[in-house]
Amino acid sequence: MNCIRYGNYRGIIPILKGKINKKKSPYINFQNIINLEEKYNAKSTFYFLVNPQDTLGYKYYTFDLKNEIIKILDRGCEIGYHTGYEVYNNIKGIIKEKKILEELTGNAIIGARNHFLRFKTPDSWNVLAKAGFQYDSSFHYNDMVGFRNGMCHPFYPFDLNKNSIIKILEIPIIVSDIAFRSFMKINAVESWKYIKQLIDVTEKNKGVLTVLWHTWTFSYPVSIAGWFGKEWTCLYEKILKYAIEKNAWLTNCKELWGYTTKEGLFRK
Repeated sequence: MNCIRYGNYRGIIPILKGKINKKKSPYINFQNIINLEEKYNAKSTFYFLVNPQDTLGYKYYTFDLKNEIIKILDRGCEIGYHTGYEVYNNIKGIIKEKKILEELTGNAIIGARNHFLRFKTPDSWNVLAKAGFQYDSSFHYNDMVGFRNGMCHPFYPFDLNKNSIIKILEIPIIVSDIAFRSFMKINAVESWKYIKQLIDVTEKNKGVLTVLWHTWTFSYPVSIAGWFGKEWTCLYEKILKYAIEKNAWLTNCKELWGYTTKEGLFRK
């Protein structure tokens, strides 16, 4: 069990409870997150794994969450596809799992994120584009935060091998909870200094700041990658509050994709 691997022994109990009673799983707290976000008129994208088993063990069985998924959609949020660890560059596997998720939700799934942010440039973009996705949000550092491509704007990738634009919008991640706690080894107070600076730079350049916060972070003290307490949920709310004070548009990736294509800001 990964709680033991990362020394989070108190986190074992909630995970065991989740295995006995699926409703108590630390991954299943979507309504609490949405309630928090609605205070700031914010909307998230929730990315779902289709295969319940990966390198870090069993997480959840997506078909058990159909009612939860419907509630997420009814409240104006987006459902995206979360590739499996081994599937991220397997187009047949991705298409198969995308279809399963679409049948479950009754909606077209247009966005994807790769597990552990696994990525191979430009192959991963080409695979996701061929699988029918309109956008990806996987491009990020695994061990730090910031603008990996030196930009704070979505962009259409360019394939140097084919000398052509890849027909998928990349919405790069700028901030992620796991980078701070598990790799940079800093607490929530220190993390805010980085986040505030990134928000200010993004505002100055009229850009987009994408935040990746895992659902289990809100189910403290559960963690698969180190200790996460209540302060990390407070930090997430602090991000929302600071952004809304700057008149930011706190939206999900689907709405952002729709805006960019409608306005012609990022033509294919």
